[in-house]
Amino acid sequence: MKSSFRRILKNACAIIFLALVYNSCIKPDDFEFDKVAATNWDPNFAVPLIHSPLTIYDVIGEDGAAAISVDSTNFVTLIYKKNIYTINGYDFLPVDSQTYPQTITLNSTDSTTLFTTGSVAKVRTVNIPFTGSNGETLDSISLGTGKMTVKISSLVPHSGTLNISIPAAKLNGTAFSKDIAFSVSGGLPVILNTSYDLTGYNVDLTASGGTNQMNEIYTVTFNQTSSSPTTNKSITITTDYTDIRLAKAYGYFGQRIITAQADSVLLSIFDNNLGGTMHFDNPKMIFTLQNGFGMPISGHLNFFNALNPAGGPPVAISGVPNPLPIPTALVEGQVASNTFILDSLNSNITTALNLNPRFLAYSATATTNVPVPPSGKNFLLDSSQFRVDLEVDLPLHGFAQGLIVQDTADFELDNIEQLQSAIFRINVKNGFPAKAYTQVYFMDSLFTKLDSLISNPTNLVVQSAQTDISGNVIAPTLVTRDEPFNRARLEHLFNAKKILIRGVIDTKDAPNSHVYIYSNYVLDMRVGVRAQLSFRTN
Repeated sequence: MKSSFRRILKNACAIIFLALVYNSCIKPDDFEFDKVAATNWDPNFAVPLIHSPLTIYDVIGEDGAAAISVDSTNFVTLIYKKNIYTINGYDFLPVDSQTYPQTITLNSTDSTTLFTTGSVAKVRTVNIPFTGSNGETLDSISLGTGKMTVKISSLVPHSGTLNISIPAAKLNGTAFSKDIAFSVSGGLPVILNTSYDLTGYNVDLTASGGTNQMNEIYTVTFNQTSSSPTTNKSITITTDYTDIRLAKAYGYFGQRIITAQADSVLLSIFDNNLGGTMHFDNPKMIFTLQNGFGMPISGHLNFFNALNPAGGPPVAISGVPNPLPIPTALVEGQVASNTFILDSLNSNITTALNLNPRFLAYSATATTNVPVPPSGKNFLLDSSQFRVDLEVDLPLHGFAQGLIVQDTADFELDNIEQLQSAIFRINVKNGFPAKAYTQVYFMDSLFTKLDSLISNPTNLVVQSAQTDISGNVIAPTLVTRDEPFNRARLEHLFNAKKILIRGVIDTKDAPNSHVYIYSNYVLDMRVGVRAQLSFRTN
């Protein structure tokens, strides 16, 4: 069963229902037949079923959609939180896997040098474009993860060594440089694969005079190991860059549109409201905008609506600034933060919430580098985040009038042949400022009504606690109620698989008086049953 402020009120109106729910499966052992002696028994005896003091924590604490905030005076506020959008630095600036093949061919001069001196070296400098997935201009990067795989395929009939160096890629100040030996002892072609971890390397992508460029220097040295000719023989060297995740990036990341897909915030307090009004005096909506990216972002809400539960048009919530006041981080590691608040003074949220909407629907769009920073430069870390969060605060101060609530629960009562009649006695001390009229129905598995619990549904089951002129409870009310069930009515209960409660709630003197809900308010319930039994003796 769902829990919220409306369930506090529903519990106030549904004491009898709760007695059954909290003891939802009544078995023969509950009547303790084994304690009735054959020579000394009394068919009339009472069994206590429930003593259950209910507070705000018992009722709303089951509702995972809302958090409960209690101030120093024990006043209660329901808080709903929703992340509207989040993007991490490593997701914003991914780097694709990249492959660069190079072929080096020996000419006649190289062949002569090899056979004359016993070795020959060929040097190839390659300017490799190193780009982000969205065409960002990168000046320098630090690699959180990365792997370079070098593949050699050589038709040159001589062994040798390949040196790969990247002067602009440094780890602890030392440039990347690796020697890879290869041999023709296994025949031709020579095939060799080897990989290197690039984690932690800092790469200057402007060292070759541009941006997004990285120089690789291939130096392949062949040593004479046979008399086979080498002219026009070649070696192919392929470097694959994979598993790249940036730890830091600097450059200009361009103007990119970021879209938060349409979504909604569930206000479960209205989840079971079938009619009437629930009014909050001082609701608030708090937007928190955090930007750890070193670039300006301009954003706005495409729409922000309270959805009408009656099926009518949604109500657009006013007061949202356009553009959103998104701050910009100025130094690495900073999380620039800003908030704005909608309340009853600067928006129409009170009117919107008077619809008792189950959902607040929204969609948002943002564009990076609007405006373009004067330096034309950005930065981000893999741990950087851009996020927008919404918090809806509903202080429990207001009123409910004609609020119709309904819920169902499973129910089972074993058919006890000796049970001829029963009286349920309910003693309630109500410390909540609400009264309610209610009815509980017993239904079969197809939700066909078999019977009702209260013989006269117009009877007031629980009166409101007494309140002062400020709407604070000053004294609880006491209610004692007996509900008899004869054998014919009990047969209906034996066939029941579900129970349905429907109640109409009014807070104290609504709408003229507004009440407060405090965490120390208690609904104390005691329920017992007196059963009339009949036994056959042999």
